[in-house]
Amino acid sequence: MPKRSEERLGHQSKADAARVERADGAAVVEQPAADPTWCRQAVALWEAMGSSGQAQYFEPSDWAEVAVAMWFLTSKVAAGRIAGQDLQALHSILSDHLVSEGARRRLRVELRRLHTTPEVAALPEGVTTLERHRSALT
Repeated sequence: MPKRSEERLGHQSKADAARVERADGAAVVEQPAADPTWCRQAVALWEAMGSSGQAQYFEPSDWAEVAVAMWFLTSKVAAGRIAGQDLQALHSILSDHLVSEGARRRLRVELRRLHTTPEVAALPEGVTTLERHRSALT
């Protein structure tokens, strides 16, 4: 995926800069409710996506596309058989929506965890990661 025009380094002619179409996104985008007919795996994934950091970038069309993916997953689970290419198609849609850490890293999107205590916040970055894992175990 190409960078946004304002993120490109180097010289751009006025003609290149003028070729970019810009439009305002939705002012506030709320996650729609999960469809009650979806399978439990689809509902769990939908809810997890809504509470994940990358959801702040979603537009209504993104939620609609992910809803199609949840419907697809539900239909495959109901059929009792999921082929490899079905999983690949689902993975492709979810990667486009930055569901996995790998997808986010490829686009250089890093999500930070909010620190729960001042002591943890004061620790160096590598140590905070270990401390968060330790805290999660207790």
